[in-house]
Amino acid sequence: MRQQADTLAKEVEHRAKIETAITCIANGIRNDDSDRFFEDVAFHLSEVAEAKYAFIGLLRKPNDGMVDTIAAIAGGSVIDNISYSIKGAPCEQVVGRETCVYHNNVCQQFPEDELLVEMGAESYIGAPMIDEDGNHLGLVAILHDKPAFTDKHLQEIIEIFAARAAAEIRRIRAEEKVRRLAYIDYLTQLPNHAAMYLELKQLEERTYRNQYQSGIIYIDLDNFKHINNSYGHDLADDVIASVGKSLAHQFSDSVFVA
Repeated sequence: MRQQADTLAKEVEHRAKIETAITCIANGIRNDDSDRFFEDVAFHLSEVAEAKYAFIGLLRKPNDGMVDTIAAIAGGSVIDNISYSIKGAPCEQVVGRETCVYHNNVCQQFPEDELLVEMGAESYIGAPMIDEDGNHLGLVAILHDKPAFTDKHLQEIIEIFAARAAAEIRRIRAEEKVRRLAYIDYLTQLPNHAAMYLELKQLEERTYRNQYQSGIIYIDLDNFKHINNSYGHDLADDVIASVGKSLAHQFSDSVFVA
């Protein structure tokens, strides 16, 4: 009887963890900090699954077989992100396909996966992250160094976490696109007037705070009005784009060119 009570208590505790984690994910954990968001997703997933490892990885390029992690958890702690090849790995079965579950002997099934062997992984679950157009962004995966993941609902849970992480990636990329449209000049692909004024304000603050000098060089193109009037806007645009490209290549990254 005591054993049954302990088992039931553990089950209730486990279900409470799952409910809490899913609620946090649904509400958007630390939505104002993308790095911490993904770390929290991975951490909660490792807790729910009682997994030793959890990570979220993005495909570097379509079909190049490389994944860069944006969050990685080992033993309940955040670790440095890594890049790795998914060739010959269980992740290869996930990316572009579907959720995969290996309850045990995963290293023996994928002996070419050096990272898997190095971690001493015994069990694995991975779920793909997909955008609204059906393009594969990467994957969410959990691993353990012992046979595990027997909970029949765990596959659904990791798919929920993968969907939430994918939604966050889409949001971040959409914001980056809007920001680029707002602050980049379409012709030269350099920062535009709005970006320049923002940089000047920040430069003024840094200069005052650190007590160092700064310089601004303003460049005017001689006879540009003549080029515009005599040869047309298309050629004038080419001149501006060429000058912008030249300036961008002449200076180091520490110099702001707009």
